[in-house]
This record gives sequence, structure tokens and C-alpha cells, in this order.
Amino acid sequence: MVVVFSPPPFDTKNYQVLCLSKESGIILIQHWYPGAVNAIWLPPSMDAVVQIIKQGTLANTLFLHHLILNAIGELAETEGCAGLITKFASEGEASDYFIDKVIDTYLVTAIHDLKRTQREKKKALAVLAKENWIIKRNERRRAELYLGRLKFDEELKRSCSEFYSSLKSIWGFSPVKLHYMK
Repeated sequence: MVVVFSPPPFDTKNYQVLCLSKESGIILIQHWYPGAVNAIWLPPSMDAVVQIIKQGTLANTLFLHHLILNAIGELAETEGCAGLITKFASEGEASDYFIDKVIDTYLVTAIHDLKRTQREKKKALAVLAKENWIIKRNERRRAELYLGRLKFDEELKRSCSEFYSSLKSIWGFSPVKLHYMK
């Protein structure tokens, strides 16, 4: 469940992920969080992502934690519970969605740090790097199918590292490396 809190002036909305049962969830939220504006149940397919957020062990980075938490909250508010069930039929789909969100945020940051003359050229190459990375990731997953899926945080770290390598090889130089890409 995602609990939505109204933002103070000049701030963004605040979200909190809670692991509650449906029977006691609404009552507990009313008592624990009287300032909550909304509460949205998340489908079981998002459990792996929610557990990592709840544990706070997401690659030991606060930025990444807030990025994914805000993405969950915004998505829950726009899609609602039924929309999330349709959007994420499996844990793999949910994991891939949030990994793509992290990669896209990294690209925006990496391109922004480039000189103005390099930005447009590198944007097109970044799209190519992402396509190559997706192809390689899918090939790796097919080859490792017998092992099962990695936990979300392990898949996130591995995917970010693979994407960074792909981007580095296409750009020909080492782009800015955020601490969660290590």
C-alpha cells in the first residue's frame, strides 16, 4: 500500500510504502497517519520492489530510494490499483519498469552534464546504447533462464552496470558515473 500525504507549500507530494493487511490497513492508516490524503493498494506483482523500498537497502543510496518511491507513488495515484494490476502482470514486468525508470533518469543526468555541442549527438547515441543494452539483457536472461530471476536490487545493480558499459562503449568515453551505477 502507498500512503499519500499532501505536500506543504512549495514542496512535492510525500509517499510512504506500508506493508499492511487489507483487513486492518485502513483502520491503522486512519490512526497512525491522520494527515494522509489517500491510500492505494499495490498488486502482489510489485512486492519485490516494495520490499526493497520498505527495507531501505536499495544499493545504499538515498537518491535511488526516493526516485523509486516517488515513481511508485505517482504511478499508484495515476493508475490506481486496477491499473497497476493490468500494467504489471508479473514481478518481472514491475522490476523492468522501475529499472528502466532508473536508467532514463541516469541518461537525463549524464546528457545534462555534457557540453551543449555534444548533447544532441549523444542523445541519439544514448538511444542506441539503450536498445543494445535491452537486447543484451534479454539474451542474458534467456541464457540464464534455468537460474531464475535475480532479486530486484541485484537485477537493478547488474542492469545499471551493463547499461553503463554499453553507453561507455558507444559514446567512446566514460560518462558521469552516479554512485548507484558502481
